[in-house]
Amino acid sequence: MANRKEKSLKNLIIGILYQVLLLVLNFVCKTFLIQKLGRDVLGINSLYSSILSILSLAELGMGSVLIFSLYKSVAQHDEEKMAAYMNYFKKIYNIIALVVLVLGLCVAPFLKFIVSPDVAITDSDLFIYYILFLSNAALSYLLSYKQTIIEAHQDISIIKIFWMVNLTIRSILRIVLLFVIPDYRIYILAEIVCNFLTNLALSIYADKKYPFIKNKQCTLSKEEKNSIKSNIKDTFLYKLGNVIISNTSSIIISVMISTIIVGYVSNYNTIISSLSGFLGILNSAVFASIGSVLLEKNKEKSLKIFRTLLLMFHYLSAFCAIAMFVTFNDFILLWLNDSQYVLDTYSVLAMCAYFYLQNIAIPVTCYRENYGLFKKVKFYLIISAGLNLVLSILLCYLLGLVGIFLGLILSRIFVVDALEPPYLYKEVFETSAKDYYLRQGGMFILTIASGVISYYLCSLIQGVSILNFIYKGLICFAITTLLFFLCTFKSNEMKYLKEMASNLISGYVKKKKSKKVGIISNEQDRVKQENKVMQENIEKQENKLKEEKQEKFENTE
Repeated sequence: MANRKEKSLKNLIIGILYQVLLLVLNFVCKTFLIQKLGRDVLGINSLYSSILSILSLAELGMGSVLIFSLYKSVAQHDEEKMAAYMNYFKKIYNIIALVVLVLGLCVAPFLKFIVSPDVAITDSDLFIYYILFLSNAALSYLLSYKQTIIEAHQDISIIKIFWMVNLTIRSILRIVLLFVIPDYRIYILAEIVCNFLTNLALSIYADKKYPFIKNKQCTLSKEEKNSIKSNIKDTFLYKLGNVIISNTSSIIISVMISTIIVGYVSNYNTIISSLSGFLGILNSAVFASIGSVLLEKNKEKSLKIFRTLLLMFHYLSAFCAIAMFVTFNDFILLWLNDSQYVLDTYSVLAMCAYFYLQNIAIPVTCYRENYGLFKKVKFYLIISAGLNLVLSILLCYLLGLVGIFLGLILSRIFVVDALEPPYLYKEVFETSAKDYYLRQGGMFILTIASGVISYYLCSLIQGVSILNFIYKGLICFAITTLLFFLCTFKSNEMKYLKEMASNLISGYVKKKKSKKVGIISNEQDRVKQENKVMQENIEKQENKLKEEKQEKFENTE
């Protein structure tokens, strides 16, 4: 248990560092990309990223299913079974790479209908850029399957460290190339090379850390393969809906409004994705631990943890959403110093609201993936995706950009948020989801109150400056934290959060102290051993001298 908590804490710390680095370097690279290559390339970069995310849907759900499959063999230290899973995973990922490549090539002829006419880039360049994006996506699957064994052992921090090195080198290389050779093709090639080398390095690390996975003779039974295939099918449909919802917005904006606007929206999405990443770190940090609780089959403990996670993620989602809404446009102006990149207030509000709805439901997603509940919920996001397409297109005609984001919000509320929690409560906790909606509803009221008060107080601050930006962020933090704390500090969930934090910190401190004590103890033992050896040598030398004197005395006589 202690080891699990320590790994969760380590994963959390490294994950936060990774997200900070990702956020900073993304903005640095984007700044130089805009300055050197212009807003047209910014729009294409964002649009192609969305298209490739949809094309990569062949992988969707694989990671969580494969890690879930490994849990039991990892817990039992069954090396042959782990090797068998890894051999099977390799075949799956090779097929994925081929599927992504074929699907991508099928889409290529339709690019001219997706990219808006106002983009000043030739058709040949648009095609080359796309092929490079596609190559990067396909290549990433050839070696990345070995990362599943690292994740299953809860060593996510190791993977993050490798990618932190990748981010740093890749960003420096890209910036230098933008100054030396301001060509977008070279910019993409730098990413392809760096990503491939990072996946290769992680593959080598996995081979050395877990040498048993190189055993090619181990195979899974037909039943085990069928179980994985069944879970992949169920997960695939669920994830397919999620990807369609998340990435079709860029395509709809490009087709119905402008590809250049896609680039403007991507500036906001960089922040949104980074904050989602921060919350995702917390999810990843507790993901494997929840998997371990699953093996204990303790429903009461599982529900207790779930309620605690609801409080934690709702508070964090509320604060982030409110702070983003209040400071977003100020940040864009401070960053780019150009009002053309600023979106209207209602669009920003809708984007922040969707972020909020997504992330308050992270505990539901976490439990669903840990408990493998994909058979029924797989249809929820497919239905939501279809509804989102209809609503987004219709509302875009009526309201413009804000209509697309409203389509996202409404399709999620009417389908996913209404249907998935009841299924989770029934299957996992064997109780009604009334508890879920009451808790989320109460915290939603706290969020609205926090948002209204924060917005009013921040509106009193006039002018755009770094100091004003910081003041607004602090106001949002203070108001949201105060209201949530006052209304929940006596709850069992808050007490459990304090207990978890205390245990993690005390466990970490004790481990550090024990290491220091161990080092001191070892040093003392070493000194004692050296002194003992020295004493023995002295005694031997004295005995030898005595013997020599005795011999001389006897010879003299």
